[in-house]
Amino acid sequence: MYNKQITILSKIKKEDSGVGATTDTWKKTVLFGCEYKKTSHTDVNGNTVGIGYDFTILIPFGKDYLPYSTWIIDTTKGFSVNDEDYIICGENVSETPTSGTISAIANKYKKDCCKVKFVNVADSSSMAMVQVQVKGV
Repeated sequence: MYNKQITILSKIKKEDSGVGATTDTWKKTVLFGCEYKKTSHTDVNGNTVGIGYDFTILIPFGKDYLPYSTWIIDTTKGFSVNDEDYIICGENVSETPTSGTISAIANKYKKDCCKVKFVNVADSSSMAMVQVQVKGV
């Protein structure tokens, strides 16, 4: 357990991207020693049946997680994960994400990629082994 790789594509909002930024920017962070589980689900809407995946990703303590407001001060230190970020599980992502390429990257890795919908961060004083739990679709 805790032997898997994930790649986090973190969105830095335009207003936090620096003076003169006209779009959101993206940062790629590769983490080893994580765990994830992918489960399939089906949605029926009238005559249309859709199949999708739900992801649960566990990031243990010691991976340098920072809250977004702290991380954006210096994005070369640690990582952050928030709603609307992407996580790609188990793949070596060679592309550099930008506002112009993020959709293509997510589509290329779509069977192993989720868009973050929920983040739960444990307090370091708790008995938890996992610092960050992420749910995505």
